[in-house]
Amino acid sequence: MDSLIAANIRQRPVRTAISMIGVALGVILIVLTVGLARGLMRDFAERQENVDAELRFLPGGAISFSANPLRLPVQFADAIMNGVQASPDDPTVEPKPPISGIDSIAPMGEWVHSGAGGIGFEIIDGIDYPSFTKAARVQVVKGRGLLAGEPYEAIVDQYYDDHNNARIGSRISVLDQEFTIVGIY
Repeated sequence: MDSLIAANIRQRPVRTAISMIGVALGVILIVLTVGLARGLMRDFAERQENVDAELRFLPGGAISFSANPLRLPVQFADAIMNGVQASPDDPTVEPKPPISGIDSIAPMGEWVHSGAGGIGFEIIDGIDYPSFTKAARVQVVKGRGLLAGEPYEAIVDQYYDDHNNARIGSRISVLDQEFTIVGIY
């Protein structure tokens, strides 16, 4: 068997080298892809641990990163907390009681886009700050929280601060709009 391998290398060295490089490249690409996927998922999980939300409601149907993140009406939060009753506007609604055991609800929009350089992804949440801090128990560690009536302010998580040199008062561009960082949670 050894002589067959040696004879093949001697007779066809270029083909043998190309075959070895092709197999090695395939193995390297698979290992790289698996490592990247695991790293991205681990990073996503660690960052989501900063938000203490227990349950998220998403619109029905296929989930797409390009879909409108605000397709679920905000009125669902009121229906979950207070139940649903028939009204003069819609008398055909079947009454439903409130869902028990829910402390608070925070409507939010979530937009996912590719990260810097096309590697990974970035998640931007549009939140109602008072209800979100109650539901998610967000702790601002530097700066302050968002103020009502200030539309172009942002808070970022500690990970973003550590990896992007974000400081209180610095500006970031999100959705073609400039936001001022006022807090880090």
